[in-house]
Amino acid sequence: MRVYVYDGSFEGLLTVFHGLFRDKAEPLAIHRRGVAAQGFLAETVEVEADPAKADALYEAMERRMTPRAVRLLYLAHLSEERDGEMRLFAFVRRGGQLGERLLDDLGDPGVAAVMRMANRVERERERFLGLVRFREAGTFFYAPIESTCRLLPLLGDHFARRFPSMKWMIHDVGRKEALVYDEEEWYLTPCDLPGVTDFGPREAHYQHLWRTYFDVAAVENRKSPERQRNRMPKKTWKWLVEIPRGKREPGV
Repeated sequence: MRVYVYDGSFEGLLTVFHGLFRDKAEPLAIHRRGVAAQGFLAETVEVEADPAKADALYEAMERRMTPRAVRLLYLAHLSEERDGEMRLFAFVRRGGQLGERLLDDLGDPGVAAVMRMANRVERERERFLGLVRFREAGTFFYAPIESTCRLLPLLGDHFARRFPSMKWMIHDVGRKEALVYDEEEWYLTPCDLPGVTDFGPREAHYQHLWRTYFDVAAVENRKSPERQRNRMPKKTWKWLVEIPRGKREPGV
């Protein structure tokens, strides 16, 4: 058996799956390029994304498994869980057997895993819709984030509708990727920068106003640090303008 390596894209993953089903091959492991495979002394196969093969499999899955099942597969892929690709492969293979009844088979480990992974991505997306903080940075607005799952592909439509007449960038600092909107469309692009930190006096003024509101609006006897941490995970604090650098707890 072989270890299959792809570029990390959904298109690349479907290309791997297409080849496995065509060749009736059983993979030892599937992982993104740059993710070390632990303990494998097997032949490694590098697979380049092929749009035609990916589209063919995508359309076949929608016909056989239903569009909702394919959507869950896509969301689960964005979780970027270690060894998640093998669970996704098991899900698609099971879908070939069960067809439209796939999502009813919650006792199947592959089905249960994909639904869990997809729900995890959806929960984090909903949380981050309220945690993206834009700063004025010259001719555009900039918002850094660090998420557990790869969320940028799921944020574009929402923020394009919300801020249609602004040029903005949401920067996933950890993944070195940016979601850019140019007042017409949004797109994803590599962004190997540590993060924009040089903001002008106007932005500093508005940050001060926001922090003042945040502190004044807080009701002392209703503060709940534990609940606040659940809704505002600690890993997000350094990117929230209402929390000054060096402050250990939001609202405290």
